[in-house]
Amino acid sequence: MAQIRKGKQTADWGGVAAVLLLLFAMRPLHAVDFPLNWRWANPGPHGNTVYDMVSKFGLVIQACEQGQLYSSSDLNLWEPLVTGTTNSLRGLAFQGGRLIVTGANGTVLYADSLSDIKTAMVNPPTSDWLEGVAAAAGVLVAVGDNGAVYTSSLGVSWTRQSTGNTRWLSGVAVSPAGLFVAVGEGGHIATSTNATSWTTRTSGTTAWLNRVKWLNDRFWAMGDAGVLRASVDGITWVAVSSGATKGLFSGSNNGAQYLMVGDAEVRTAAGFPLAWTDELNSQRPSPPPVWTYYAAERFDPYHLIAGRSGMFVRGFAFGSPPIHYWEAYDDSIRNWLWDMTRLPELLVAVGDFATILTSGGGVDWELELVPNSVTNSIFLGAGGDTNALITVGNQGTILYSPSQLTNIVTTNSFGQVETNTVDAIGTLWYAVNPRPTTNDLQGVAVRNGRYVVTGAGGTLLTSDNRGTNWTQRIVPVTSFLSGVAAGPDGFVAVGDNGVVITSADGASWTLRNSGTTDWLFRVRHLGGQFNTVGENGTILQSADGIIWSARSSGTTRWLNDVTRLNDTNQTWFVVGNQGTVLGSTNAIDWSPAGTLTSKSLYAAGHNGAGLLVAAGVEGAILRAQISPLTNSIEIVEYTRSTNQSSFLFAGQTGQRFTLDRSPAFTNWVSGDPLEFLDGSGTLLYIEQNPPSPPVVEFYRTTLEP
Repeated sequence: MAQIRKGKQTADWGGVAAVLLLLFAMRPLHAVDFPLNWRWANPGPHGNTVYDMVSKFGLVIQACEQGQLYSSSDLNLWEPLVTGTTNSLRGLAFQGGRLIVTGANGTVLYADSLSDIKTAMVNPPTSDWLEGVAAAAGVLVAVGDNGAVYTSSLGVSWTRQSTGNTRWLSGVAVSPAGLFVAVGEGGHIATSTNATSWTTRTSGTTAWLNRVKWLNDRFWAMGDAGVLRASVDGITWVAVSSGATKGLFSGSNNGAQYLMVGDAEVRTAAGFPLAWTDELNSQRPSPPPVWTYYAAERFDPYHLIAGRSGMFVRGFAFGSPPIHYWEAYDDSIRNWLWDMTRLPELLVAVGDFATILTSGGGVDWELELVPNSVTNSIFLGAGGDTNALITVGNQGTILYSPSQLTNIVTTNSFGQVETNTVDAIGTLWYAVNPRPTTNDLQGVAVRNGRYVVTGAGGTLLTSDNRGTNWTQRIVPVTSFLSGVAAGPDGFVAVGDNGVVITSADGASWTLRNSGTTDWLFRVRHLGGQFNTVGENGTILQSADGIIWSARSSGTTRWLNDVTRLNDTNQTWFVVGNQGTVLGSTNAIDWSPAGTLTSKSLYAAGHNGAGLLVAAGVEGAILRAQISPLTNSIEIVEYTRSTNQSSFLFAGQTGQRFTLDRSPAFTNWVSGDPLEFLDGSGTLLYIEQNPPSPPVVEFYRTTLEP
């Protein structure tokens, strides 16, 4: 169950409580809007790289790539915030109750309410990335590329200062006394007492300094190759040896211990001078994952660290001397995912390190066990039908999962043992041994009981007994055949150098002219036609696999997969490198559909109920609800105490709605947008009561499109 708490903290959140009446309304629905409203299905809590993190008022805020900003009050539910930008967000600071955010291309945001984030005016506008921001009473400083220094009194409008420095700046901090310190390229350190006049200081290093922070009683500058500098006054800097040899990007102090994090670096120390402990040492009792961490923050009683692909870990210390215990947010799979296939009630994604993930609806995913003989394999393709699923990979790996009934024994919530008979397709997998080839395999298709797989060196195999035995077929090419699809009249396989071959039966194959030499990475039969995508933004379509028509994608990036939803608009989507997502309502005219990540996406599919799913690098699985979910939102429970009111809502994952209120069924006032974010389909919403709540008030929920 997700939980959202809202009170008078950073945001001006009010609350009321009185008599409850459940009503339901729905705003008008319309065609698919771009950009899509993406959410993360994997990893948790999200998959966006975290560049900075700040805590205040019982909240933790994370600044991420692609304009993503997340907040949490309990470190479990992370609420995505609407920022209005797709620029990477790099720096965070609080000035009193106002949140300040800086980022790529001169982005500056400010917010007094996390439901109302506004764009600041930057004068002059700039394409420089503003990598860091620091706040003091009455003055804010943002620094970035080309020596950029911008200042503001309240964060609403910003002015560039002429400092005479052109070296790139990557961080800025301020002491309680109001001294600003900026760091950056070539070991550059500069200080200022007024944010306009800056004095260069001697750092004793030429290493790039990535960030500076005021921690406890001094400034700390973290840099490449483990460089660490400390200063109590910002003028004299001393070298500190932490034992780190790779880049350091951030640090924190919880009052007792210092923490420094970076590229496969997590080190702690207590007191000064410092004796540093390598927290990543496998001999430690509970080390954090070896990862790249860009952000560290104190959130009592925890040290929080976060970084690449949304990795989020909290640590706490016990004993004297303190021993840290680290706990990752969850055990999300972060292996690359290369392909996805769907049965009527099951989605399957496959990838590196013999990863097979299954999901009933595209929201929650489970890791499946595979035979020991393939645990080091890379699974590159998946396909099949309701009779059997096939997964293929490197060095000729083939797994099959036939439809078969099996008994599952569980214990229910009352302690009673129950036996249920279920279909094991997608959950019980068997390896083909010996392997029929040592070539890498990637394409999978099935038609009329014949399964076809394709791969390197023109490899093409068929099976007529649900994947148990395979026959090598002769084809007229030696190119890597990375994709194969089945249509009503036969098969089409595609691959490197624009190769297309067709077959009516999967046994005899004919070379066709695709009109391109670009690698055709994947082919699907959708909407009564074959659709193939690949290198240099290639999109080709054919009714029969013989005559192909090129479509303009508007991009030169690799396109890796295509899918078509069975929604009202019959919407098409293509995914590709660097987070590319294209959409179309006719498969001819394509436009960017918006993305949530810069990571490459290699697979696309849907759950049969209007949910688009895309998967790719480091276990990324994104979901976007294309067809509106129109079931009513239920208020399951309502309670009120002296200070707060709580609402327990039930609905469907991905539904967005507002809690509206009225004193007499007229002049309804809408609240902040709410959303069912996790797979539970429930949401606990807690709000603070105003000093004098109304005697009677009516509530209704209104679905958002």
